Amino acid sequence: MTASDDPRVLTILQAASQSFGQYGYRKTSMEDIARAASMSRPALYQFFPNKEAIFRALCIQLFAAKTAALRLALAQTGRTTDVLRSAVRAEAQEFMAVVLESPHGQELMDVGHAVAADIATGGEAEIVNLYAAFFDRHGASDAPQLAQTFLEAKGGLKVSGRPRDDYMAHLDRLAFAFGALLERPA
Repeated sequence: MTASDDPRVLTILQAASQSFGQYGYRKTSMEDIARAASMSRPALYQFFPNKEAIFRALCIQLFAAKTAALRLALAQTGRTTDVLRSAVRAEAQEFMAVVLESPHGQELMDVGHAVAADIATGGEAEIVNLYAAFFDRHGASDAPQLAQTFLEAKGGLKVSGRPRDDYMAHLDRLAFAFGALLERPA
């Protein structure tokens, strides 16, 4: 099942996100999610067969939100460094709320790689393509490779337990460095 516009599904996903953040993936039960969603466990099973399916739907929702925010941010006009900074901040919002601010962030990232690797791979490919198009519009001759390097550099900043302000400061510096490279006269 994928995330939908059904308000009950959205309520379940919000409850699951809170539960996974509070208890971690392994310790969160379907009962915890049902309780947080103010529904019975049998009602929850009408929407999702198991915790893994809920987690996968959350990953789909996360990547959809990230790519939508990124697409809007990269469409802005202005200095390249400012647009890129705005883009990384917009893209990071969902990740910070779900992973960085949870004491179980590393576990959630690990589970994401194990349970939803296909979703992450597809989502990251779309993100690379968005950054590549931006870099190409700003004259980078190696835009796809530069976008992949940028994504991997941002990925290296994802450390569970890192304070939000520290993470954002590192993202800002990275965006500035890449943006300044693009603004440099050829």
